[in-house]
Amino acid sequence: MKYYHKFAEFCYTILRHIAMVTVAAMLAIMLTEVMRRYLFSATWIWSDEIIRYLLIYCTYFGGAAAYYKHSMVSFDLITSKLSERVRDILSLITNIILTVFFAFMLYNTYFKMTSASVAKSISTASGFRMPFRITVFLPV
Repeated sequence: MKYYHKFAEFCYTILRHIAMVTVAAMLAIMLTEVMRRYLFSATWIWSDEIIRYLLIYCTYFGGAAAYYKHSMVSFDLITSKLSERVRDILSLITNIILTVFFAFMLYNTYFKMTSASVAKSISTASGFRMPFRITVFLPV
């Protein structure tokens, strides 16, 4: 169990750093884009799309890190009245359901990304191929 907690803390640290990097990149691109737009009347076509993708990945990675540290918003009106053992059992059941859901989504996402309709698509603003755009930020 000690190695599991070390591994979980390592994953948490990585997720937290990825979330921080995506927020910093979004901020830098947005500030640069605002300055370019108002000072030089010029814009980058790809900036809006990249910011949108960075926001999505920041949400996913930051949400996973917050879930690990129990920092998500929760209503504990009922669970606070339960015993510690029942809360642990409910937490285990919740984690099992979330793991099954994650596996289901990962399985379906893989087949969607490798389908012909997505594999041949090109992003409008950045010009990346769609599978490349998805896998650049989130290695599978």
